[in-house]
Amino acid sequence: MEIQEIADDLLARRSDGRFLNSDVAQPRVADQEAAWSVQDAIVAANGKVGVNPIGYKIGATSQAARDMLGIPGPFRGVLFDRTSHLSGAQLPRGNGVFQVWEVEIAVRLGRDLDPSEAPFSASEIESATAALIPAIEIVGSAWQPFNKAPQFDLIADNAVHGAWIHGGDVDDWSAMDLTDGPISLAFDGQIVAEGRGANVEGGPFGSTAWLANELAQSGRALRAGDVVTTGTVTPLVPIDGAGVAVADFGPLGRVEVTLT
Repeated sequence: MEIQEIADDLLARRSDGRFLNSDVAQPRVADQEAAWSVQDAIVAANGKVGVNPIGYKIGATSQAARDMLGIPGPFRGVLFDRTSHLSGAQLPRGNGVFQVWEVEIAVRLGRDLDPSEAPFSASEIESATAALIPAIEIVGSAWQPFNKAPQFDLIADNAVHGAWIHGGDVDDWSAMDLTDGPISLAFDGQIVAEGRGANVEGGPFGSTAWLANELAQSGRALRAGDVVTTGTVTPLVPIDGAGVAVADFGPLGRVEVTLT
């Protein structure tokens, strides 16, 4: 299949819930460059119907996540306005792409990062950050099960991004422990996962530095206002039916989402 055909097929499958069976389907994307091209085609197709990017997601920012997915390193996807929601949102469980909860700390950039200035360090990213944001990412994919999808097909499918639910911007994190402060996810009042910021390699700023440097290799840049959700700080939690999920980040805030 050609790049555009793959992009159109992924979008259609996400819309109508026709999954690709990871156990029998053959890989369709040959390499990482082709995967990025499919993502670009998805962005372009979404733009034609008024769905616009607001930033990026980063996946596989821990060795445990990479082992689960069978891939060698982190990867990126795109956050869109239509799949981003404020804390308290109610989303229909009927959307078949919703498969897994992830608890994440996001970064909002306060200035452009010129690719010519790469490589960027975590401290440089922190200096360029306007706010931190508590968030839940819902993993979603046209592949079932997503964690067995071929590596480059997984990346091409917008890095298995389904939805992003976020709290408010926090512009002063100087007194917060972003490394060891406890973070938890509860479902219908029961704690189902616990973690800490250090479970993302390099923390939120180190993860964002990886993204800025990866984008710079192709002349792309993170821009002021871009949001980057930096990878799960807790183990992945499978979604099983309707209910209320609450992520508690301590002083960084709480995020709630209901699947109906």
